[in-house]
Amino acid sequence: MSRLRALLTADARNIAREPPLWASALLPWVFALGLRFGFGDLASLAAPWVDLELYRLHIAAFLLVTPGMMIGWVVGFLLLDERDEKILAAIEVTPLGRGGFIRYRLVLPTVLAILVAVAVHLCAGLVAPGVVPVAAAILLSSLAAPLLALFLVAFASNKVEGLAMAKLGSLMVFVPLLAAVVGGPWWSAALLLPGAWALRIFSGELAGLASLAAIACGLALSVGYGAWLLRRIGRQIER
Repeated sequence: MSRLRALLTADARNIAREPPLWASALLPWVFALGLRFGFGDLASLAAPWVDLELYRLHIAAFLLVTPGMMIGWVVGFLLLDERDEKILAAIEVTPLGRGGFIRYRLVLPTVLAILVAVAVHLCAGLVAPGVVPVAAAILLSSLAAPLLALFLVAFASNKVEGLAMAKLGSLMVFVPLLAAVVGGPWWSAALLLPGAWALRIFSGELAGLASLAAIACGLALSVGYGAWLLRRIGRQIER
């Protein structure tokens, strides 16, 4: 517990020194509160062009995936700093070890993303398709946090490149949402991303055993992508 407390304290200090990081962590709450108290006005303004009521489910889904995306950015930039400062290499000789530190960096963001996604969903009050679909969608979409963090470290050489990679990595979150609206072959192609399976469950398209199979597919994809990114990062650290 003392090690965990020390890690959390250090992370809090690092995030506090970087306004863009803690500001991005607040965005899901801003979206949720804005939609809870402003959705009616927004729908009225958009009425001449589009009926937002038809897209309530997609907006609710966007809220569920936003926490994982934002937390993934924050953790990714923390990992970039730690890699550039050789912390990831040096921590190998500590009692925690590199493996323990990476597990901390991946498990904690996932748990936080799940908790924030639940709170944001309740706060927004937009749609409630059912406890099981919401829970399954939150579980799968929250895995975007560790995946985005690993993606930044695996493909960005520094923080400047990290900003560009963060935008590219966000496609993992946004593409399933766009594909669901467009439909057709795009929706089938999007199933290569874990978030697409979360959206299929959340939309009520799948239920019962089919939803369990969708959860398994989403988890398998997340684990597969995560393992590939970890191997790539490990080779970079050992150079």
